[in-house]
Amino acid sequence: VVGFSWGGGIAHRLLASRGWRGPTLLLAPTTVAMARCALRSPQRLDEARVRVVLASDDGFVPRPATESLYEAVAVVHDDH
Repeated sequence: VVGFSWGGGIAHRLLASRGWRGPTLLLAPTTVAMARCALRSPQRLDEARVRVVLASDDGFVPRPATESLYEAVAVVHDDH
């Protein structure tokens, strides 16, 4: 599964709830923003087969907060 932006947040939620357990690529997932809207803390994904790509100048996806949720994060020089 590949999830981008809001779709990445949905994919994160599916992985956290174990509704999906397959390999997943998240591109600029809005996980932190979605958790704030739901008045929850985002869940760290330690056991999921997930890779995350973040942009260095993304105004929607805060890098430090998002990087702390995943083990495998790549950062590219770009925006959202």
